[in-house]
Amino acid sequence: VTDPCLLFIIEGSFQLMDGLICNRLNVCKFLLYPVFLWKHQKPLSSARMDSESAVSRLILLQALAGLGNIVELDFLIPQAQFIIDTAPFAQSWCQYNPRKQVTRQGLSLTSLDGELSGTPDLDSLAEYNLINKTSHDEHHFIKTTPVFHAMEALRPLLAYFSPYLGRSHLIRFQAGGHFPPHRDAFGIGMRCFRILGLCQNCEADQMVFLMDNERVPLQAGRVYFVETRHAHSLFSFADNCTIVVLNVILNEHSFRAVMKAVKIR
Repeated sequence: VTDPCLLFIIEGSFQLMDGLICNRLNVCKFLLYPVFLWKHQKPLSSARMDSESAVSRLILLQALAGLGNIVELDFLIPQAQFIIDTAPFAQSWCQYNPRKQVTRQGLSLTSLDGELSGTPDLDSLAEYNLINKTSHDEHHFIKTTPVFHAMEALRPLLAYFSPYLGRSHLIRFQAGGHFPPHRDAFGIGMRCFRILGLCQNCEADQMVFLMDNERVPLQAGRVYFVETRHAHSLFSFADNCTIVVLNVILNEHSFRAVMKAVKIR
């Protein structure tokens, strides 16, 4: 095998689909069919994968997941600066997923129009699309808002991923605010992956993040790649517990960006 992308996949050990675990001993058995589909969808130039292909995106996503379900990235969010940055937008927070009576609010970093109305960028896209007969997806929300440009505390993180940003926002919880257990996607059609940053009041005694029913010891001020196809949830015990959620459009370039940003190599 001489294709560098195939060599990377074969050398890695990662879960492919339907719970099948690939490693150096059984890689041929489980990788042959998806790699065949990937290589024969259309001609490739310079060994670059077609980022519009669901199979290609699945391979990239599985390679990211091979690093772990929660992977710390080399960014730090200074809480004091974050509080200063968000102060001018105190009146701009909108109810997050307005059909749910949960104490959580959002502030858009990107939206469809670059504004801060929260519609539909802070709504459940599945519910909004169903009600309004639209077809919005995470990768459609690419216009940056005034909040995006004001966030000095997030500047290194946002600048790094800005070429690939889809729907992205801050989410603020009051005590008792939460996300119940859920998965962000099913199947092989994911166009984005999630980056999570802990911005304010996210110490161990202020919030808890669970994945597959187990507590994950996240650190306040740190940033993580999160494999959100796994069941996960978040509960806040403090007011103004605030996180940043980036939907990063999945392609070869954003994949390489994450790989370069992994803190522990």
